[in-house]
Amino acid sequence: MISPFPINYLFIESLKKYYAYFGDTLRVEFPFGSGTFVNLWDAAKLLSRMRTGMFIRADDGKRPVHGAEPRYEKDPHFYVVSDRSRSRSKV
Repeated sequence: MISPFPINYLFIESLKKYYAYFGDTLRVEFPFGSGTFVNLWDAAKLLSRMRTGMFIRADDGKRPVHGAEPRYEKDPHFYVVSDRSRSRSKV
């Protein structure tokens, strides 16, 4: 399966370039069907947050990208470098 991240990256960068040309004069509905209109820069920023948000830990310590797979939360071999460095700094 092809990862959608390269396509999303290109799309987000394109939105930023179009914003540089159109500025605040061009507004799009984001998310679609919400009735909320934002400029292209804000749409790019919100889309970036949506793409990266699946990797950020929730309050329960789980990442949405891992779903219900407990291996990533309990196995010490699966960790994020920033998580490991944070735990060391508290010791």
